Amino acid sequence: MNGEEKTYIRKLYQEIKNAEEQMRDKPMPALTKEDFFLFHETGNRLVYENAYFGRRKYLTVYAILALWSGELSRRGIIDEEPEETSEDRYIKRLEEILVSICRERFWALPAHVDFDRIDLPETAHTVDLFAAETAQALSEIALRLFDRLSCETVTCVAHEVIGRVLQPFAASPFPYSWWETDRCNWSAVCAGSVGMAAANIDALNRRIMESCMPDDRGTDALIRLDVLLYCDQYRSLPQGWKEDCIRRACDALQCYLDGMEADGACTEGLGYYNYGMSFYAAFAERCGGELMYREKCEQIALFQQKCYFRSCFGGVSISFSDGSKHESFLPGLTAYLKHCYPQVETPCYTLARPFDEDACYRYLTNERNISWLIRYGDSGSDDDAGTDDAGIKRTEINRTEPVRTDMPRSGERKTAAHGGTTAYLLPAAQWLICQDGEGNGFAAKGGNNDENHNHNDIGHFLCVFHGEMLLTDLGAGEYTKDYFGDGRYDILCNRSMGHSVPLVNGREQCAGREYRADRFVWDEGAQTLTISFAGAYPEGSIAGLERRIRMGSRQIELHDIFSAGGNTTSITENLVTEYEPKVQDGEVWIRGRHGQCRIRIRNGADHAVRIIPCAHSDHAGNHQTIYRIVWEVGAKEGSDADCKMWITFYDNDTFC
Repeated sequence: MNGEEKTYIRKLYQEIKNAEEQMRDKPMPALTKEDFFLFHETGNRLVYENAYFGRRKYLTVYAILALWSGELSRRGIIDEEPEETSEDRYIKRLEEILVSICRERFWALPAHVDFDRIDLPETAHTVDLFAAETAQALSEIALRLFDRLSCETVTCVAHEVIGRVLQPFAASPFPYSWWETDRCNWSAVCAGSVGMAAANIDALNRRIMESCMPDDRGTDALIRLDVLLYCDQYRSLPQGWKEDCIRRACDALQCYLDGMEADGACTEGLGYYNYGMSFYAAFAERCGGELMYREKCEQIALFQQKCYFRSCFGGVSISFSDGSKHESFLPGLTAYLKHCYPQVETPCYTLARPFDEDACYRYLTNERNISWLIRYGDSGSDDDAGTDDAGIKRTEINRTEPVRTDMPRSGERKTAAHGGTTAYLLPAAQWLICQDGEGNGFAAKGGNNDENHNHNDIGHFLCVFHGEMLLTDLGAGEYTKDYFGDGRYDILCNRSMGHSVPLVNGREQCAGREYRADRFVWDEGAQTLTISFAGAYPEGSIAGLERRIRMGSRQIELHDIFSAGGNTTSITENLVTEYEPKVQDGEVWIRGRHGQCRIRIRNGADHAVRIIPCAHSDHAGNHQTIYRIVWEVGAKEGSDADCKMWITFYDNDTFC
């Protein structure tokens, strides 16, 4: 490991220790029936999920401290002597947490269960993202800490993981659920977790048979009952269950790869890339690593480094779809990807994921931020490649199908010209990310309006200056029942009105795969992107719509060209910002904390520019005011119209 990696581990470990000090004398949050049914009754997810993930925080904190407090000290990464009493306290509390989670009625979230069948046993055993994650976490913790946990706790964990996740999955006809064949993060997280849980339980069962089986000479009757109940549960698994789970997991993970674009882009957003790839890579490593070299994996591994605007004022990430402009990176995942593909670039460690930034407090990603950095970090060695830090064999799962090694390097292009400007073109996803040497620039997208975690945003662009998104992409909003239901495109951040794209006849873009950009071309010499996207609007509303975006020195030139059709009555330009704009002498000024921009408009501004405040609820449920900047463009039937604007950036001390 290098110095930055060791510093990160120390910081992460200290954050986890601080969390333990705060929760040491506090009970875990309670999960109530009233909060569970709140989603069904009102659509609210946050109330129940805050308590649910609060409990997973306890699990992750005490598991990592139990696993790593002594080990990090022995490795010289942290400067503290391991305290035997502390380690005993961690284990004692961890056992209480494991048993408490085993007693939860649901491991799945309310948003993912069928309330019409809520009283059926199989509904309580729904395998969603978080039931699968729980099974993976509990089974791995029980296996790695087997010698320090009681037989009662270990058999309780194994019993519940089998009954709630492995048995329902292994006994089901294919597919168990839609996610087993879907092409999104669910297939990676659910299948990867199920596959790892299967391997863990198989190994754990051998340990239980060796160490926990009761004899007839004074063994505690309760222990004997626990083990016998577990044995009955294990015998309920169908013959060949482990091999079948692994095979189906591998097939589902291929579906996940199929959902990535040929250029490696994850159109769900950078956060979902981190999420899905963490579980894909963890399962792949457990299989011996071969799955990391399937077709497209190289391009996928290189996707993350294209998604940051890097500035001395701080990094900004691409927030298309349900992303975030402040997405951090996972050092552990990045280290493993770089181990597989040395051309992977590590983002600046100021952007590394702190413990509390993951509101779900996932065990796997936090643990791998330690173990993978130690194993695969810069200057690290892989001398112990046969086992992990707990002695779990990494070659325990045999590969079930040939691995693709003909990895095409299709799609992505990186160009550097014109004073150090760097442009990443992802033609399959139809994304372009363009920035100068100071991390200032723009990103734009084409695509279609039926992508995973879709927003109606074809032709949309964002602008970044001095680490701030002055013309914004809102990314993910608050997840509610409507957010993934019929009301999705009534929500500002999902509808095209919440993106910097025009309205035609007062109407927005439509949802559906047929609504798409038909041209997305980057002219490297002219530093100009051209997007044609009349097809994103209701049929017949406009004959042609072409947007040209040119990158200059501290200036972005945007030119929209409209070909009015027989049904075209009005065209409205629409820009979106999180900063309250000011209109002065027909020009729009947007001022951030570190910089500002002036938008000068030529041609087609028939009426005054209007600023329209809009309500928005972000992903954490915080209420914000967003500002739409709108003006009308002259449109006559059968004729062309155009609107040209220059977005010029200034330091804040230039204009006071």
